[in-house]
Amino acid sequence: IRIVGAGPFGTALASVLARAGPRVLLWSRAPAVVSSINSKRICSRFAGAALPPPLEATADPRKLAADARFLVMAVSSTDVRERARELGAVLDGSHIVVHAIGTLASPTNERVSEVMQRGLPTLKIGVLAGAALPQDLAEGEFSAMVVASVFDEVVAEARRLLNAPPVLRLYGSK
Repeated sequence: IRIVGAGPFGTALASVLARAGPRVLLWSRAPAVVSSINSKRICSRFAGAALPPPLEATADPRKLAADARFLVMAVSSTDVRERARELGAVLDGSHIVVHAIGTLASPTNERVSEVMQRGLPTLKIGVLAGAALPQDLAEGEFSAMVVASVFDEVVAEARRLLNAPPVLRLYGSK
């Protein structure tokens, strides 16, 4: 599982998933954040999350794309355009990308999925939504989210990879 963005939500989600067992790679453009995650097991942007060993960080988007087919975009609405362009240069059409960005893409207030479709070579895009708060995830509190996509494969893969009971339960929708 690959997560784009080492902010509070991306870090908390990575922490939950890594505690459930799979290898998780978190991408941050900040070398100091990557170094802190890999060496000290803490993220300065969300120090409350426990970062177990299956979680690693990288500043290289090529590494993020090279060995994974499923990515979660968890960046701010002001960064989504630039990150989609950066990822678009290293992804191919086989990748599935879901975003966990709860607002419209700034500054034009477009839907995030539309911005991602223009920046990424993949058509397999979905959205994560729900009341999963970073602090709740980090503390192991029960949270639920919905993954939605017009592609059944996106919903099925997201549910398979991101469902981490008892902390995170993922439901699907069109």
